[in-house]
Amino acid sequence: MAVHELLSVPYHQQDTDVYCGAACAQMVLGSIGAGIQAQDGIYTDERNHTSELASWYNPPDGLQWVLNDRRPAGFGGWFALYSLASEDAISRKLCWTIHHYGVAAVAMVYKGDHWLVVRGYEASAAPA
Repeated sequence: MAVHELLSVPYHQQDTDVYCGAACAQMVLGSIGAGIQAQDGIYTDERNHTSELASWYNPPDGLQWVLNDRRPAGFGGWFALYSLASEDAISRKLCWTIHHYGVAAVAMVYKGDHWLVVRGYEASAAPA
């Protein structure tokens, strides 16, 4: 039985060429009730809360920190980083996150050059 899930996530384009992670955080935070937050502040916080500043415009640990720090009090979950060995493994994790937690995920694409929001999937069966 085919399964299709699509979450409602407000779209916001990135405000500068390097704010893809900040735009993703803005969209995910907006979708969980945190309101619309400025990308400038998100970007600054990402870069102020990382151990790898020299390697990234939007560092993964900084993006995780922002999502956790700015999530609304009523949101019962927390955001985690995953680095998996294959596209299949990360695709399954993205589907599981959407299905199990009901929240969009942020994923890195283009060999680490860009962040995007994954808000849905279509699969042959529900994630297990």
